[in-house]
Amino acid sequence: MGSRATLTDTARLRRLRDCGLLDGVHSGTLDRLARAAAHHVRAARAQVSLITADRRVVAGQAGPPLPHSFCRMVVDTDAPLLISDARVDDRVSGHPAIADGVIAYAGFPVRDSEGYPLGAFSVAHDQPLDWEPRDLLLVEDLASAAETEISLRAEAGRLRQLLETHGFKITFP
Repeated sequence: MGSRATLTDTARLRRLRDCGLLDGVHSGTLDRLARAAAHHVRAARAQVSLITADRRVVAGQAGPPLPHSFCRMVVDTDAPLLISDARVDDRVSGHPAIADGVIAYAGFPVRDSEGYPLGAFSVAHDQPLDWEPRDLLLVEDLASAAETEISLRAEAGRLRQLLETHGFKITFP
């Protein structure tokens, strides 16, 4: 497992704030990507979670909300986390997500344009699953699409700030 240094890295946290998604308002695009992932792999839930030093913010989701998830581990290690049955996986033994019904989990890092891990794109199911390689490839590709959406939002935010600094008032959707 990684270290808390990743979670508290100031450059990573600054980039996370730049994306403008920490207010808890879901992105329609990220919701659609999560919905596509859940539907394709037949999982009960999918989420795009952003991980700050002390909390998880869901920026897009399909299915019921997850009070707990393994997304922090994905960001902390900056690596995919694939779990077929969390009840027998030593990496997550005793994690509160298991009590919430997260039995099968596949999570991929969501990085910004500089490679900082900002969050996780994940699918979860309440029953054990043997993840099919083609399904995992699709979820990884959808995670990449989520990265693009988040990067575009961060660039729009930086552009807005630059224009407002020079006296222009611009509103982006």
